[in-house]
Amino acid sequence: MKFVVVSLLLLSLAAPAAWADFCVKEQVHTDGYYYGGQVSPEVNRTRETWIGDKKMAVVSERRIVVFNLADSVMLFINRDDSTYAETALPMKWSSLCDEQTAARVNMFPTDGEFKDTGNTKKIDGRHCKEYFLHSWIPYQGARYNERETKFWATTDVPFDVNTYADFTQHSLKLQNFGEEFRARMADFKGLPLVVESKVILKGSSYMSSEKVIEIIDAAPPKGIYDPPTGFTKKDKLNMNDLRSG
Repeated sequence: MKFVVVSLLLLSLAAPAAWADFCVKEQVHTDGYYYGGQVSPEVNRTRETWIGDKKMAVVSERRIVVFNLADSVMLFINRDDSTYAETALPMKWSSLCDEQTAARVNMFPTDGEFKDTGNTKKIDGRHCKEYFLHSWIPYQGARYNERETKFWATTDVPFDVNTYADFTQHSLKLQNFGEEFRARMADFKGLPLVVESKVILKGSSYMSSEKVIEIIDAAPPKGIYDPPTGFTKKDKLNMNDLRSG
């Protein structure tokens, strides 16, 4: 009996580590640029990604997106106007957005190329592989929102890399990557530690970057994976909702 009690006690002490949440903190930078008669200033901000048991919350200054694989639900939370929308996973634009917005988004899926460059190096002691991502929106023979991205990703992470790969696929769909483009990235697994992107505009370009500065085991903010208290639920999002944040 004593052996059973001790065993149960040890199991109870070990359980929290098995279900630990992790926070990935990133520094995000975008160069200032001039386009279409307007000057956009340089932007520097931080972003947090909370990863729990089958749940992930991407937290930025103006928006939170929650992927709940356990319940097959996604939350799209706009902090600017204290509203949110909820939709089933896998996400469909027609379920998340009003008819006009869904039709417009479906007209302009992002296409592109993705490859493993074969290069490797260590970043902050973690083994990383380099990948190249070239994306654009094809329209009438031209390319819009064109972006060339190089990033270093690692599978040396304290959370389940296979579950994180599922999160990545849902995130790509929310970014409106087309079905064939997502399929090209289906086998990709890893957390990007350093990302450098060149955004190509008509006659000019600008750079943006993302860098993971910390991965910590921590208790998540209360309710981070749930609909926020006091926020108004919207049946459907519109184009302005998608652009905010």
